[in-house]
Amino acid sequence: MEIRQLKYFLEIAQVRNYSMAAERLYVSQPALSSSIKQLEREIGEPVFIYKNKTLSLTPAGMDLLGKTKEFMESYHHFLDSFQKTGETMSGRIRLGITQLLANSEYIPNLVNFIQDYPNINLALREEGSSEVHNLLINNKIDIGLVVNPTETPVIGVTYLPSIRSKKVLVCRKNHPIATLSRITFDSIRAERFVELSERFSFTSSLIQECLNYHFTPNILLKCTSKELIRSTLLHSDMVAILPEMFLSPEDYASFHVIHVDDSVEEEIKIGLIYKKGYNYKPGTIFMNYLEERMLPSEAVL
Repeated sequence: MEIRQLKYFLEIAQVRNYSMAAERLYVSQPALSSSIKQLEREIGEPVFIYKNKTLSLTPAGMDLLGKTKEFMESYHHFLDSFQKTGETMSGRIRLGITQLLANSEYIPNLVNFIQDYPNINLALREEGSSEVHNLLINNKIDIGLVVNPTETPVIGVTYLPSIRSKKVLVCRKNHPIATLSRITFDSIRAERFVELSERFSFTSSLIQECLNYHFTPNILLKCTSKELIRSTLLHSDMVAILPEMFLSPEDYASFHVIHVDDSVEEEIKIGLIYKKGYNYKPGTIFMNYLEERMLPSEAVL
């Protein structure tokens, strides 16, 4: 039984609706349902039941609710005891982070951690997720914050709330394609592209989706930095297909941005990766800190 399962259980018990709970938890409804089914298998009894089309707690669910609230209160006290050591805790954490998360809600929480633990040096390195994985394997970083993480015999994963994102086309505002009101993969097959390098798992996903529409994108330039993509778009007739989550308000102000109608909205999994057996105290405090703040706090039920 995992703390995450109990958090999910509490959220559903509060709103009495799987769909609403999934939205508040930033997870897909199938993933939420699967987690609760696993919880019920471990308990040996169902915790929710539908009565007159209303989701209700079973007797086992009511019992679990009381015990879970008591446990979570103790758990928060436990975390607080660590956080109170913030001013005296010292150390250095080498964190690799994918650039795809540069405009996400994860970044403010990194800033909050630095403020709460001023004597822990958080050394950031921005790369694609696959490169962050390689850096971890080669002991160049301690922890990675990546998209679509994969657990291996060596690498452990702590999953955080996922992000849903569609692919968008980005080009300069006076680009000929900017006059179109709708964009599909078929309408852009003749375009020249500047894209993220293979260090980013997004690029292989994009190429595969183009192949599904029977063409290979003409990628003239592959970049490891967003700034190089921006500069190329401003000074050429190239276009870029990027995940919507990658864009900032400044990008929307500077470029023409439009959804690719027939692209699939993806659920992008987010996770902290680390070498199994990693027990460096500042690092474990950081991972607990980020995980705790990326899940909704429990309301009093």
